[in-house]
Amino acid sequence: ERCRGDAEQWLFFVPRQEREARGGRPSRTTRSGYWKATGSPGPVFSPDNRVIGVKKTMVFYTGKAPTGRKTKWKMNEYKAVDET
Repeated sequence: ERCRGDAEQWLFFVPRQEREARGGRPSRTTRSGYWKATGSPGPVFSPDNRVIGVKKTMVFYTGKAPTGRKTKWKMNEYKAVDET
């Protein structure tokens, strides 16, 4: 219902998993496949040109790594930067 204006764009906000919060790698697996980061992470800027976050582009693969099959699904993952 919140995405009524654009059925192609969905936004989700989730807290970091405990393992990830302690410096571990995030798990991006699902029952049917996994999300794989592509390219280099890029900065996200505020209107006054300060870096406020990092953006990663992910592609969904069906199956299990490393033999999964690439799909057309893409997702942008954003992470806020701690200013301290």
